[in-house]
Amino acid sequence: MITAKTVAILAFIFYCHAVAASVKPSPIVQLSGGKVQGVVVDVENEQSVNVFHGIRYARADRFAKPKLPEPWSGVYNATQFQFACPQPGIPYGQHPVGGYMAQATNEDCLFVSVFAPAKPAGKLRPVMVWIHGGGFLIGSEFTFTNDGKMLASLGDVVVVTINYRLGVLGLLYGGDDLVPPNLGLYDQIFALKWVQANAAAFGGDPKQVTIFGESAGSMSVGSLVLSPLANGLFHRAIMQSGAPTSAVGSQSKADSLKATQVVARRLNCPNTDSIAHSIACIRDKTVPELTAVATAMTDAELALRPTHETELLPLRPVQAVKTGKFNRDIDLLFGVVNDEGMSVFANMFNLTRNSTSADLSLEKARLVMNLVFSTLSGPLDSHLGNTTEIIDFYLKAVRNASDPFAVRKAVSDAFGDYYLVCPTILFGEEIARQQPKTRYYSYRLVQPSSVPAFGCPAGEGVVCHAIDVPPTFGVPIELQGIVYTDEEATLSRDMIRAWTNFAKCGHPGTVGSVEWKEAFSRSADGTLSAPATSYIELNAHKYRMVDGRYKANCDAFWKPRIFAD
Repeated sequence: MITAKTVAILAFIFYCHAVAASVKPSPIVQLSGGKVQGVVVDVENEQSVNVFHGIRYARADRFAKPKLPEPWSGVYNATQFQFACPQPGIPYGQHPVGGYMAQATNEDCLFVSVFAPAKPAGKLRPVMVWIHGGGFLIGSEFTFTNDGKMLASLGDVVVVTINYRLGVLGLLYGGDDLVPPNLGLYDQIFALKWVQANAAAFGGDPKQVTIFGESAGSMSVGSLVLSPLANGLFHRAIMQSGAPTSAVGSQSKADSLKATQVVARRLNCPNTDSIAHSIACIRDKTVPELTAVATAMTDAELALRPTHETELLPLRPVQAVKTGKFNRDIDLLFGVVNDEGMSVFANMFNLTRNSTSADLSLEKARLVMNLVFSTLSGPLDSHLGNTTEIIDFYLKAVRNASDPFAVRKAVSDAFGDYYLVCPTILFGEEIARQQPKTRYYSYRLVQPSSVPAFGCPAGEGVVCHAIDVPPTFGVPIELQGIVYTDEEATLSRDMIRAWTNFAKCGHPGTVGSVEWKEAFSRSADGTLSAPATSYIELNAHKYRMVDGRYKANCDAFWKPRIFAD
């Protein structure tokens, strides 16, 4: 069994393996704010990479938009991790240790790291900017799964990873004058502006920027596609398992204000009609108090998430996509993993990697699904309609009611399709419908991992949410033969080649021996036919294009419910 302790050990192995040969300082780079110097990391059998950790791209006061940092004198030492943004599970206020085993958090957390091939190129290289996931509550660019050196080396691109504010500090809304909405997304936009100003200093092309992210990071990527404030800051986008059109991808100003009042009550702040009194009280709370409160909120309480009807997101995301109100000329690659909802299901039933759900009968499954979707249909999505229809649609697929895995799979598919799969697929389809001239590619990862995602239960061939992040960054290559198989390393190399090819030319190319075709067919004049997503199935040595997988679940069943006006 791969435990949390084992994963921590793997992180340490990964770190030691990565930096063991790193004794040479990188060239000094002149940026807009001053000079920086990192280290040269030798990637085994590949080109070396200049690595710069923890460069400050902005400063921000509490509940304020980011602003330019003060310029610095001398040469900034960009060889160590800096602070992650405040979040549960990581100590606050302690000085960070410069390794992959230890982190600390601080409100002063707006940093980027840059991974750039050390070998000079004849021209500027494409830039890929990673936005980490974590439900807008947790996550950091300073983790071993987000280390960009392998991606930069194998793909011959410049990789930038960013921190952004999370939870109460990044998503609280108190009225535009008191606490502006979407501070975490403003951080992301500010980081993209930093990339525009400084990419060339690392050999990166500011005119070839691809943003990519997973889960909440993918929802963020979609939000930036929709945001007029991000126009011109990037040119391609990769969305991995998430879209702002999800019920958990954004909410209205009114709902965000309700969430603020929930935060106030949980912090024992005055329960008055004045939002100003509540904000004044919240502002004085300690960071540990603020990070703890967000994890205690439930979906029924309208937990913290990006806010639309705002400067950054003027329209409800579904409305923006359907009316063509988004940044134009953006090539899009989007996809999901095979069992997106399984981790949600496992957390709900408190399943461990070795446990089963043998006691989950069809009757109990109906009760659970009715409870969840009845709750969601109020605060999150008024278009869900009759929950019995949802239950019947998914449980009809269970051919053997005595098979606990079949029941579990049906319930988890319902949650995964609703939260992640169909919002992602429909986002791509609707963008394509409104803008057929750009290019669209889709994938579905079905390769099981030797190191399961946290919360992923036992099951034959289960491929859980977030399991696509390690191969995106080459972790199975780095740890090939230690915990990952040769097939997983092959898949990782193929994904890196496809992701970076897309960043370079808008086409992922051939994967294995299979041409990764566009997600939608085109007519003779180049326009798209009615979009219905085709995707490449990512499974090492068994790649294939698949048509029609989403027609019943996403196009026919969920689209009228989650893409309603």
